[in-house]
This record gives sequence, structure tokens and C-alpha cells, in this order.
Amino acid sequence: MDNRNLMKRWEAGLDSGLPAPWQKCPLFHVGGVTEVGLSSDGQYLLVISYHGRGVFDCRTGIKVARDRDETFDAWLDAEQGLAQGIGPLAGQNIPIVGGFVGSALPAATQDGWRLERLDIESKMELVWATPPGEKDGFLSGGCYYKLWDWDPVFAAGFSQNGATCVIACSNTIDIWSR
Repeated sequence: MDNRNLMKRWEAGLDSGLPAPWQKCPLFHVGGVTEVGLSSDGQYLLVISYHGRGVFDCRTGIKVARDRDETFDAWLDAEQGLAQGIGPLAGQNIPIVGGFVGSALPAATQDGWRLERLDIESKMELVWATPPGEKDGFLSGGCYYKLWDWDPVFAAGFSQNGATCVIACSNTIDIWSR
């Protein structure tokens, strides 16, 4: 299917986000984001930018810790894809994903939610969620929930326990939690 037909199908879908019990966290902007990492319980998001680290509560979007320390070598292990946490994540090594280090967030939850992505000519990226029990998603004309359709993303996926969904680009982060 060519990009024009894909975009027609995409535009015909609902801009719904994830349905209940998922709750969308207020959208927030962080300039110069390079990596993100989720706590194992999905409650906190560690955000790494060119200006240090911040920790956000995934349910409220409130920044709960900030560290402007730019000596990345002291707290970032690029080879292992880990960063030392701060605030409520202090003392923990958080797996990170992003433009420079790390691997990827899980693309599916244990109960069957799947996150899928499609790059459109390196100009924009589509990201959608396919619900549990749905075999086909957007590309096959099945059920899907539109989550993102602008700048290319460097991280999209779920927390290890499936309680949080994150989509991040260099200046915007969207979060849903349940």
C-alpha cells in the first residue's frame, strides 16, 4: 500500500488515544531529550536531556526530581544502556532507550496490548496501539487506537509490567498509564 493510501486510512481513524482503563498523562515538553527509561513498576519516567536528568510521575506528569549534572559519564553507562536514577529512583540503575544508547521498550504487554510504528519517508512517524485479542491492526484494517502522527520518535513502548505506555521524541513525551 502506498503512503497516500496509508495516510487516507490513518486520517479516517479516530484520534482516540488509549481507552479506559488507560489514562493520558498531561502532555509535557522537555527540550533536548536524548533518552528515557521507565521504573520497573511503570510509575516513574527518567528523562535524560542535554541538560541532565529529570524524573516524572507517569500518572500526573509532575516532575518529582531534577538534576542538572551534565557530567554524563558519572551516572550514564552507555555501553550497558543504564542510567543511575535520582529522586524516587535513587540507587537504581534504570534501563534507558533513545537516540544514543539503549535498546527498546517492550512493544507488547502480557495481557495483549501491542504498540506498532510506521515511518513515513523519514518525515513523520505513525504509532498506534492494537488491543488484546485483535489479530490485525491499522495496516490490515483491524481495530487500532491512534497515538502519534508527527515527528519521528526514538522511544515507544510499555513498561515491563505493562502499566505505562510511553512515546518520546526529542521535545515531546506522551504517557498513558493504567
